[in-house]
Amino acid sequence: MSLMNAVWVVSKIAIYTFVLVVLYRQSYNFLFFLARRPKTWIAVVGALGALNVVFAYALGWDPRLVSAAAFTALLLNIAPAPPKGHTKEEWRITINEVYGEMGLPSGRLQSRLGLLAFGLCSLISYLALFGQTCDINNECTPLLQGLI
Repeated sequence: MSLMNAVWVVSKIAIYTFVLVVLYRQSYNFLFFLARRPKTWIAVVGALGALNVVFAYALGWDPRLVSAAAFTALLLNIAPAPPKGHTKEEWRITINEVYGEMGLPSGRLQSRLGLLAFGLCSLISYLALFGQTCDINNECTPLLQGLI
């Protein structure tokens, strides 16, 4: 792979990741916090996880681009570690209090469920659309075609 190709691939992954992170975080801001609809938000980010793979599949994009961007977006949305000087338990209590004051008593759990929904829906969609089954003769077919 030439240097220009490598730069182009990294740029595409960065742009795709940026779009996924922005969509994830803005849905979090608007649906989770402003509208106070955490269950709706969990469904929306789960759909985002699946639809981004379906979109990439429909456009014939490279599966490595899709998996790298979705995985990186997942990692970038994991909650940060507690700041220095705070224990995990103190930080957990503080976060739960903040969510409680905002009218979201299970907000911490629901935000983690949304992240899990995004990751699982991305993975399941990826496997269904880009996965293959291979037989003993090394003849491979798309996973969905092999299941049907």
